[in-house]
Amino acid sequence: TDACGNSVSTVSTFTIVDTTKPVFTTEPQNEVVECDGSGNTAAYNAWLANHGGGIATDNCGAVTYTYSVVDTTVLCGKTSKTTVQFTATDACGNAINKQAVFTIQDTQSPEFVKEADNLIVECDGNGNNSDLTAWLSSRAGATAKDSCSGELTWTNDFTGLSKDCGSTGSTTVIFTVTDACGNSNTTTASFTVVDTTAPVFSTNLPLDRTIECSDDIPEVAVVIADDLCSKATVSFTEKRIDGNCPNNYEIERTWTASDACGNTAKHVQIITVQDTTAPEFSGSLPAAEIFIKCEDLKDAESLKAIDNCGKATVTVSDDVIKGACDTKYDILRTWTATDDCGNETSFTQTIHLSCAIEVFNAVTPNGDGHNDELLLNGIECYPGNTVAIYNRWGVLVYETKDYNSRGNTFKGFSEGRVTVNKDPKLPTGTYYYLIKYNYDLGNGQIYPIEQSGYLHLETTK
Repeated sequence: TDACGNSVSTVSTFTIVDTTKPVFTTEPQNEVVECDGSGNTAAYNAWLANHGGGIATDNCGAVTYTYSVVDTTVLCGKTSKTTVQFTATDACGNAINKQAVFTIQDTQSPEFVKEADNLIVECDGNGNNSDLTAWLSSRAGATAKDSCSGELTWTNDFTGLSKDCGSTGSTTVIFTVTDACGNSNTTTASFTVVDTTAPVFSTNLPLDRTIECSDDIPEVAVVIADDLCSKATVSFTEKRIDGNCPNNYEIERTWTASDACGNTAKHVQIITVQDTTAPEFSGSLPAAEIFIKCEDLKDAESLKAIDNCGKATVTVSDDVIKGACDTKYDILRTWTATDDCGNETSFTQTIHLSCAIEVFNAVTPNGDGHNDELLLNGIECYPGNTVAIYNRWGVLVYETKDYNSRGNTFKGFSEGRVTVNKDPKLPTGTYYYLIKYNYDLGNGQIYPIEQSGYLHLETTK
């Protein structure tokens, strides 16, 4: 409009436009999580819902967020890498894009369910290859698990057994289990081949024996032994064990089989040496039975004996065997030969003795019970005897046959005088007796004997 009020009009439009993209004040962040074996879904969804942690602003208003998966790469096992594009868009459609990566990683080693076990096996002489192979193949019994891997890989560092005694040996093995992502864990165990078995004798073993001391001592047997795990050697020892006498003893023989690992087996043989054989008399022996007069009895002769294992000692003893009467009896004369071990043999000689009548030449017929009659000891052994008594003038004053057989003994009375009456008591004095009898030795030898001497008669009180 001018001063004069003239006006003219025109129309124009003022437009406010928004062509500016939102701005991420905090950009989306990469996320790395440990594999849980189930895809880590919860963590992934939370990361997406939080726009990867990104924050966008717009100068004209609010923004909305969207995302899209750009790429997913499977790494190892159940791990992966997912690239996500986050988009912030304002109300006018202006948008800004930022990418972030969600990574599932596996940094955890497999976990042992069961550790490896040591194994000790008895030596089989062939290296125990089957036992070793089975132990290695079974990973010594070890088992493991891993949540992020399917199949686990096992390896070990076995190189061989040590060389110990014989065919024994040992090794310490590290078993390694590795998951798909290269994480590993180890367990260690040992495999040992031992030899605790003694060698075995492979020959017939000598048995215990009992021999006589005069026998030859058996030769030492050759004994062989075998062993599964090494060469066996056999050693031998022998000792003597004395008994109760020089020729009674034992020989203890011991064979010891040893292997390279010190295992031993023993066999003991006992040889019992004994002396059970009695000595023997050497030379001729006396007659087994003799008949002699008592006065012909001599001292025992010396006998000698020999023994199969040593010396023998000879002793002699006499045993008197009473007879039916005093003047006839036997002597059992025994020679005994004894060796060092008490074995003995004996020889006995029977000596039949016939002795002269013993005259007690004092007669005192006073009724006191002592010497009341002429005592002729042993005369009853000689039936048919005759006894005559003479005075100092040679006159027969007493005579009888079978003296003392029927009480017919001389009691100081005359029974033979021709100058005086019969039966009167004879005077005190010295008288002469004459005894006749047959000396029968008992073996058919008969000697007529006349035995005479003096007796004293005391008839006064």
